[in-house]
Amino acid sequence: MLRNSSLIYSDEIGLLASQMGFKGMLTEGAKHVLGWKSPHYVYNCALDPNLKLLLRDVKLSDDISLRFNNSDWEGYPLFADTYMDEIAALPEEEQVIGIFMNLSALGIEQPLSSNILEFFKAWPACARQRGITFSTPSEICMKLKSVDSLDVPDTLSWMDEERDVSTWLGNPMQREAFNKLYSVADRVRIVNDPRINQDWDYLQASDNFRFMSTKPSRVGMDRGIYASPFDAFTNYMNVLGDFLNRVNSLYPAEIDNEELDGLLTTIRNQGEELEMKSKEISRLQAKVETLEKEEDRLRAEKEKKKPVRKSSRTGSAARKAATDPAAKKKKKSAPASGKAE
Repeated sequence: MLRNSSLIYSDEIGLLASQMGFKGMLTEGAKHVLGWKSPHYVYNCALDPNLKLLLRDVKLSDDISLRFNNSDWEGYPLFADTYMDEIAALPEEEQVIGIFMNLSALGIEQPLSSNILEFFKAWPACARQRGITFSTPSEICMKLKSVDSLDVPDTLSWMDEERDVSTWLGNPMQREAFNKLYSVADRVRIVNDPRINQDWDYLQASDNFRFMSTKPSRVGMDRGIYASPFDAFTNYMNVLGDFLNRVNSLYPAEIDNEELDGLLTTIRNQGEELEMKSKEISRLQAKVETLEKEEDRLRAEKEKKKPVRKSSRTGSAARKAATDPAAKKKKKSAPASGKAE
């Protein structure tokens, strides 16, 4: 399952996700996309039926993530049993109710003092009493078939009234930053340097562009550490400039992408060839060591099997001593020598 930032989706994105191996994707159950259709069914990508789509129920999700702690809201205070009653009242054939929100809804958008956690703790018991069960998106995609395709030619998200990507690309600052970042996309892909790739991922984070938004928002805009969209833009462009300098210092901008690709391909091929030769050398060295050990073993076995020749020198000396008169004489005089002392 793929869950893109703010459920960003389009037919083209769905096709890419399917080609990457994803079986399902979450997106917004926006009225201008659904028309008369209900968000409570499984749909599929218009360009690839193999990718199933699960849709967010806008009202039920926003009741929690946006309105839970709003004392001016007509549904305030929201209790778990009331919430489950609303789900149970839906038509029986509508089996999939997608409740999707940011994790920051629990404790940030809706502070802990609002009892948001206690609200969720009461869910299982209230749901069980009404015959409502819970499933993961993957489980739903495995169990249920798509009822129809969903046409989303323009990029969709869950942000603001427009439900589009204007929150990220709606003003000139955002577009300038975005275009400058992706001007080196091919170069970064060709280079494939681990440190460069890591920072490339960080620079693509959607919040970097959202912080630059100048759109009015009815729920407010959290800009993180920045006081204004202009501060966010200035800081991002400084970081991006440093990143581009690092890329160019490794691989000068004078070398065009095609030439760089060719050079890096040659270097990688040479590296692979050297690696193969190194592995072959290691294999041959191991073989030589094995043969040397086998040779030592055979030599040792041969030495064990070789017959041992007994020396006859001692016996010859004894026979010579027995037949030699001088030796006999010497043997007899030895005691006399002791008496003389």
